[in-house]
Amino acid sequence: MRKSNTVITRLMAIAILIALFSSFFPTQPAQAAAGWRTVAAMNTARCGHTASLLPDGRVLVAGGAVSMMEITAGVEIYDPAANTWTTVASMSTPRGSHTATLLTNGKVLVVGGLTNLTETTASAEIYD
Repeated sequence: MRKSNTVITRLMAIAILIALFSSFFPTQPAQAAAGWRTVAAMNTARCGHTASLLPDGRVLVAGGAVSMMEITAGVEIYDPAANTWTTVASMSTPRGSHTATLLTNGKVLVVGGLTNLTETTASAEIYD
């Protein structure tokens, strides 16, 4: 009986060592290092906009400046699965340097910002 206990103890010790050392030697190839890749360009170039990740994985880009003199109300959605941009309904007020917050119901609240180069707004809109 003593001999079988010793064999079992040794087998258990070997199993534990295999489990410990297997983490040092992965069986699957390592993934490539993270990096940048080019995706489709937006329909309208802009800066000072917001980008909000929607619950379905798409990205809502709202407002921003399209030139040194023009703030836009334009909105686009990027679909990473299709690598496409789609222009959607514009906001009622042009906005740049505003905020956008994803609400728990999946809608996006857009608040404040510049309406032109010298005027700000306290208005808010919701994207549904």
